[in-house]
Amino acid sequence: MKSFQSTSKYFFLNLKMNAFDQTQLETLFQQGRYKDLVEKSKIDKRQYHKYQRIKWRSVIYTVGDSIRFENNQAEWLGQIISIDVIKSFLNESWLPFIQVNVYFAKQDIKYKEFDNSLSNYELFLTDLKQYILVDKITNVIKVVSLKEYDETANEDIDDLYFTRMSYNTGTKKLNPDPSNLEKVCICQTPINPDLRYIGCEKCNKWIHLNCVKLTEKEADQIEQYICPDCQY
Repeated sequence: MKSFQSTSKYFFLNLKMNAFDQTQLETLFQQGRYKDLVEKSKIDKRQYHKYQRIKWRSVIYTVGDSIRFENNQAEWLGQIISIDVIKSFLNESWLPFIQVNVYFAKQDIKYKEFDNSLSNYELFLTDLKQYILVDKITNVIKVVSLKEYDETANEDIDDLYFTRMSYNTGTKKLNPDPSNLEKVCICQTPINPDLRYIGCEKCNKWIHLNCVKLTEKEADQIEQYICPDCQY
């Protein structure tokens, strides 16, 4: 594959389409209107191709992968939902566009009531979609279920996140609602793997150390813990 820099510079000089003129193409590209550019390119199947995976700078990206990417000089996270490539008739150069579903993090949403139940490593897939150039991808990240995340708690894995809810930017609501998630502790709130818990030997419930006023040092010294509900 040719490098992005060598192909993108001359790409629009060589690309010709019957449905619209060269000026329109260049304008869409310069304005960053990649979605419109891709949609117009789909008119001619000889120049437009859709792929399930693509190799870029020795890394293979696949539809469904979660990635970190640059957007307006900031780092964003998203999931690849399509790989669209526009080809030139004249020199077989190509320009890959990656469509992503954007993830939000805890700080991007406003759920004060459940703030203590949301993890700093928790992601929420949103309804926001956008196209980026493939060279804006920084790296692949790993997004798993809460159960898988909890099972790898003692492993040193870079860029590991989990997801259990999606977020609608229009209604500003999580789905499912946090109130419907499985509850833990005597405070009856959804589990947050960032917090320290202690397990009750009788009821097998996980209890926040803060809720029973225990320090981590004190918890480590307890051989068999019985929660307040099971003490009476």
